[in-house]
Amino acid sequence: MLAGSTGLEPFDAHIEKLGAYLDSIGKTGQRRVIQCPAQVDQLLEGLPVRVGPEAGTSIILKDNTAVELGNPSVASCAFLLWTPNPPLVRDGRITLLGPDIPEAVGESLPFAQILLIGGAGLRDQHHLVLEQHYVISNQIEGYMIRTAPQQRRMWTRVSTEAVKKGFSFETLGRALMAIYRTQLPIAEAIEVFFVTSSPEDVKGLEAIAVEVQQIRSETLRSRFTQTEDGAYECTSEYVDCTECPDRPVCDDIRDLIRLRRKGKTSQAP
Repeated sequence: MLAGSTGLEPFDAHIEKLGAYLDSIGKTGQRRVIQCPAQVDQLLEGLPVRVGPEAGTSIILKDNTAVELGNPSVASCAFLLWTPNPPLVRDGRITLLGPDIPEAVGESLPFAQILLIGGAGLRDQHHLVLEQHYVISNQIEGYMIRTAPQQRRMWTRVSTEAVKKGFSFETLGRALMAIYRTQLPIAEAIEVFFVTSSPEDVKGLEAIAVEVQQIRSETLRSRFTQTEDGAYECTSEYVDCTECPDRPVCDDIRDLIRLRRKGKTSQAP
């Protein structure tokens, strides 16, 4: 929700809405809760696959795929919520609604992944920074992301070798927590939800995802400043636009700005 000229309000209302929805579907199906430690070394200890920069391969072919998650023909949803009120986030908790990866070898499951991040120092400007660390495909051995969550979708593959080693949603959740804690110390509390129960359960998250996407787009618009000649410049920290993960959305915003300016010009007397 937008807070006028002051920027974004925290996602506290969305966190409450998410919790109510997941509780409702959890009562009718399989629900598992895993509590993980807070320290990075403890999160990584005993994991069956390597986690860290360049730990993963760039491509997992279909023939080497044990489980596919979030194929567009099934259902997928992915988003991140943050709050400056860490007590709203149950730190270290992984909640899985539906079958786990070892139980679904050879299948294509519907898939939702939601991260909750809490940190007293988190502010509006951190939203995009948090989201940029959401795509960790090359940092987990045997795990590949085919579609990034900027479009509220996440289509992934888990390799046969990784599953044989013991890859599960606990593995993925602990890896995500470790990566965030390593790269973003401002994140004081991290909670992860995975939903694989049914396409209907995953699609039910779409309304929240749409609201999150709208806030994200508004945040991106705030990056643009108007120069004296009427042009718009991006204030992103990325010098090269080709390296910026938000380039597709920025391009859409630039096109929208051009269309609006063109419309105003054509309406001028």
